[in-house]
Amino acid sequence: MTQNLTEAAEGIIKNKGEMFASFDVNAFEVPGGRDELWRFTPLKRLRGLHDGSAPATGSALIEVVEQRGVTVETARRGDERLGQAGVPADRVAAQAFSSFNQATVVTVARDTEVAEPIEITVTGPGGGATAYGHLQIRVEELSRATVVVDLRGSGTYADNVEIIVGDSANVGVIWIADWADDMVHVSSHHARLGKDAVLGHVAVTRRHARR
Repeated sequence: MTQNLTEAAEGIIKNKGEMFASFDVNAFEVPGGRDELWRFTPLKRLRGLHDGSAPATGSALIEVVEQRGVTVETARRGDERLGQAGVPADRVAAQAFSSFNQATVVTVARDTEVAEPIEITVTGPGGGATAYGHLQIRVEELSRATVVVDLRGSGTYADNVEIIVGDSANVGVIWIADWADDMVHVSSHHARLGKDAVLGHVAVTRRHARR
C-alpha cells in the first residue's frame, strides 16, 4: 500500500502538465489535508481562500515604475490575453481567476532591451481584508528584460501570475515576498515560452524577526 501511494505521488510530480485544469472554481473539490498536493499546507491558516468562504472585501495595489519600451495596461476579465500562459490547476487559483476585478498587463515591446530592472510593487489589501488579483508579464519576441516583483503589506491575497516569453526573448523574474507577518498569500505562476525563449525565475522570502 505504501509503495502504491509513493508511486502515485511520483506520478503527480512527473506529470504536472497532465493535471486537471479549469477556469471554473466549481470544477474543483475543496482540498483536504489528505490531498497529495495540499498535505503540507496548513489549510486552516488560509482564511478560506481554498473553500470559497473568503469573498473579496478589498483590493491589492499593483504599481509599475515607468520604463522606455514597457507599457502597462489595466485589463478586464474577458480580455483574450488573460489565461494564455496557463489554466488554473487548483481551486485557489481558479477562485482567484474568477474573483479579480481587473488585471495588470506589463508588456515589453518587440526587439527591445530594457537596461534597468522593471520594478513592480504589489501591496496587500490591508489587515482584515481579502483580495484577488492577476498580473501578466509579456516579453515580446527578440526582447530582453529583468523584472523585480516586490510584495509588501498585509491582509489575505490570492492571485495568478502569467509570464509569456516570445520567440528568442530572454527574461529574468525575481519574486521578493516581503509581506508583513500577518499576511496570507497563495499565488500560482504560469509560464509560456516561445521558440528559443529563456526564462529565469527566482523566488525570495524574507523572514521577519519576532520580538
